[in-house]
Amino acid sequence: GIIEGSLASAVTEDFESRLTEQSAYILKVKCIQNVELDFLCATEKVEVIDVYKGNNIEKGDRISVIRNSSRLFYNLQDFDSINLEFVNVMKPGKEYLVFLEKEIYDTGVYRTGDSIISPIFMYGDSENAIVRSEHDDGCQSVPYELVKNNEFFVADEEALKIIEQLKSDMIASVNKFSE
Repeated sequence: GIIEGSLASAVTEDFESRLTEQSAYILKVKCIQNVELDFLCATEKVEVIDVYKGNNIEKGDRISVIRNSSRLFYNLQDFDSINLEFVNVMKPGKEYLVFLEKEIYDTGVYRTGDSIISPIFMYGDSENAIVRSEHDDGCQSVPYELVKNNEFFVADEEALKIIEQLKSDMIASVNKFSE
C-alpha cells in the first residue's frame, strides 16, 4: 500500500526495537543477482558481508532472501491496504541491511518477517518518486513504471522523511552490534 505520513508515524514508532527483537538474523549483504519473481514471492541472491545477529551464517556465505510480496492489512488504525510490494528490489552490486525471520528448512533460503515496511534497507541514498492517484471510489493506485525503482512506496513528503529517518536510525543502530 501507499504509506502516508500519519501511517508512517504510527508504524515507525517502535519498529526498530520490534524488528531487532523479532529477527533471528540481521545482516549486511551485497546483492549478486537480479531478483527472481515467482508465485508472489521475490527471491534475491546475496553475499553476506557482515553478521550483526544470527547463528550458522558467516561472512562470505551466499544465501537467498525471500519475501512474500503480497500482503493484506485490515483495520490498521482504520487503514485498509493491499500491498503488492514490488518496490525496494535489491540491485546487483548494492549493499543492504536485511532483517530475516528464519531459514527455510536448511536450504540457504532465508525469509523476511511480515512488516508494512520491507525490512531491507539500502546503504546510501536512493530516489523515491512520490506519486499519488486517488480514484472516484477512494482507491489509490499508481502506475508501477513510476515507482518500480523506489526503495519506499510513499504518498507524501512527510512519510518519506519519516521512513528515511527510520532507515538512517536502523543502519546506525547495527553499528552497536559490530563494536
